[in-house]
Formats: sequence, structure tokens, C-alpha cells
Amino acid sequence: MKGYLVTLSFLVILLSGCADVYIARPTLQYTTIIPRSPSTDIAIYVSDFDDIRPNKGSGYIGTVSLGPTHYDGIVEPPNIAPWVTDAFKDELLNAGFRLSQRADSLNLKGEILSLSASNKVGAFDAAVVLRMRITRDNAVLLDKTYDGKAHKFVLAAVSLRPDCEEVLKESLQQVIRQAIGDIAKTLKENKK
Repeated sequence: MKGYLVTLSFLVILLSGCADVYIARPTLQYTTIIPRSPSTDIAIYVSDFDDIRPNKGSGYIGTVSLGPTHYDGIVEPPNIAPWVTDAFKDELLNAGFRLSQRADSLNLKGEILSLSASNKVGAFDAAVVLRMRITRDNAVLLDKTYDGKAHKFVLAAVSLRPDCEEVLKESLQQVIRQAIGDIAKTLKENKK
């Protein structure tokens, strides 16, 4: 019994001082994946993505699991909508599109439906779900929901932040890779 109390006391002292180590506070960064293409004559106006996630403002986007213990441990970044919007703009430029400053003809509008991450001992997972709509002169050319998922094995729980940032970035890259392909195909089929 004495050994149990010593072990329990040690764990309480250890975890009470180090609990913050197991909280991820990701900053959202993005690296383009679409290869640079020759410029086209197609200009797209990109509206800011609307963040309509049901858990928006909750303070957390995911959980951390340490064995049987689960808790909200992945802090919600403050700049999710600009991160998604800027990533789309950068990838459209790489794909050869021009960005229009006026919403007069071809428009891209999107919604962030979900963004989540989780850390279980030895692994990080993330998922991004976006709905994107392309319109031309108020006619809908493309209206589709995309989801991207990423998984990464990790060796140490203290590397929460960089691993979380990486799987979130990879999830968004998957979504954008799909969406850019659909945009190009749709615009090719609906030349004006």
C-alpha cells in the first residue's frame, strides 16, 4: 500500500507541474503543393472562407489521449478562416490562375465545416472538411464538399505542436489538391 501511495504521489506531482506540456497550441502554416504552371487568362475572385464549424469558439479543436486519460488539449488557433483563404489563393496562383480584386464574374466562395485534430499515444490525426462553390454570373458551376485527413506516427508526446501543425497542413493540402483539380476541370468544361 505504501508503494502505491508513493507512486500515486509521484505521478500527481509530476503531472501537475507538466500538464501544460501535453497541450498543443498550433500555429497554422501552409506550404504550397501545386506545381507552378504557366499563367492562364482566367481570373477568380476568392471570397474569405466562412468559418461555420459547430465547435467554433469552443477554445479547442481536438483531444489528447494519454493512455486511458482523454482531455481537450489542442487549442483552437485564432486564424483558421484566413489560413484556409490564403492557402487557396496561393495554390490558385501556382496553378496559373489570376486573382481578381472584383467579384464581377468568376467567384470562389467557401465554408469551413470542420477542422479537428487528435493525439493518441504514438499518433496524431487531423481532418479538414470544406465546402466550396464556384459561380459565374450567379450561375453555379461547382458546389462540392471536400475532406482531407492526415495521420502521423510520433515518438514523443512533447512534440505536440509541430506534429499537430504538420497534420493540419497536410489535411488542408489534400482538400486543396482535390479542389484545384475540380476547378480546372469545371472551368475547362464551362469555357465562356
